[in-house]
Amino acid sequence: MTHPAAALYHDTLARTDAPELAETLFEQMRARGLTFGDRVVCSVLRPHFISERDYHFVQDAAVTILGAIARLGEAVIEDEGLRAKIGLTPEEEAIIALPFGYSYPDASARLDSFFVGQDSLYFIEYNAESPGGLAFGEGLGELFSQFPVMQAVARTYPYRLLPIRKRILDTLLECFYQWGGRRQPNIAIIDWREVRTYNEFLMCQEAFEAAGYPTRIGDPRDLEYTNGRLRLGDFEIDLVYKRVVTGELLQREGLNSPLVRAAADGAVCLVNSFRSHLLLKKALFALLSDPQYRSLYTPAQQAALAEHIPWTRLVAPGFTDYDGQRVDLLEFAAQRRDQLVLKPSGEYGGKGVVLGWEVGAAGWETALHEALTGSYVVQERVPVPRENFPVLLDGEIVHAARYLDLDPYAWQGTQAYGCGVRLSGGALLNVSAGGGSAVPMFILKD
Repeated sequence: MTHPAAALYHDTLARTDAPELAETLFEQMRARGLTFGDRVVCSVLRPHFISERDYHFVQDAAVTILGAIARLGEAVIEDEGLRAKIGLTPEEEAIIALPFGYSYPDASARLDSFFVGQDSLYFIEYNAESPGGLAFGEGLGELFSQFPVMQAVARTYPYRLLPIRKRILDTLLECFYQWGGRRQPNIAIIDWREVRTYNEFLMCQEAFEAAGYPTRIGDPRDLEYTNGRLRLGDFEIDLVYKRVVTGELLQREGLNSPLVRAAADGAVCLVNSFRSHLLLKKALFALLSDPQYRSLYTPAQQAALAEHIPWTRLVAPGFTDYDGQRVDLLEFAAQRRDQLVLKPSGEYGGKGVVLGWEVGAAGWETALHEALTGSYVVQERVPVPRENFPVLLDGEIVHAARYLDLDPYAWQGTQAYGCGVRLSGGALLNVSAGGGSAVPMFILKD
């Protein structure tokens, strides 16, 4: 599915002083704060190209899947027996029960997918906890659009970029006014001070303040909640862009965190809500995939789930359905190592993921045994696309194969707008796991 524009881009790059351009590109990334910790967020020398037609195909499929996730989320909240399958701790049960005051708990989210072609699109995870990297993608798009090679290619293939930071701000404000806000809010971006996405917070702060909204960046440990107001020092907060992951907040601060208490009292608008933590659980993909829960979804959603969600089950003793056959789940999983992935339900960033085809039989047996002691899912392997990207190696430009995913951004639980794109030399694609690369998405006009 490599777009023809990529070949033109590579040919144009070969006729330039590519190593010098590469060094300039990396210098500009550092100058603009496009770094993840101490490394630039993009290690390759071209964007990802997608046609307008393919972008809309992915977008439409994502919207239908989001509708199914919304229906499932409501059912899980209402049905205690269904919720028990998710494996929530008592603290998690308490925090997802807090009111949030706007339409959908997952106001800003990301569906992780692999798009091989219009007959092969698979959504494998849902990052519902205000995912990172959105502003990085926009910044990379602006930088690559100034790259002489891209300007030359654009004369043959006109493109468009999507303003993601504006969409983040618009979503935050829409939630704030649904919540009951009546004035121009003071905004706080909250996450641990040591996270490697801090530069992205600076990019968002710049955009928010340029639009007229006072914004501060703070650590949950620096928050104070007194007299009905949440504060960072003397800065009173009305609206929180919550980037801290709920599970980590519970581990470090517990339910007595000032952020949790302020949200529980309705003293601050928190986006995303704590309830989005429920939708982050990969166990939900077992409920999306399993035909015994088909009645939860509309006919259109059922068709989309069958087409775009890989077979996924909770790891537990018992029987289940696979391709119309009744199978013993653990026996089936033990025999199909080369076709399966194990994932902890509540983790993110690739933590704890075991790719069956990359471990030996003994390693897989051990992983299955450990999965039985916690909340895990087993998911069928799906095709992962690969493309050649130019990279700088020992002062020379070479073309190296990279796996890539295409991850639609979700808004207000119902809309898809923009995509993140990640590359990796291995089948586990996650920039935060180390070694991966983000690239901007250029939508090429048909």
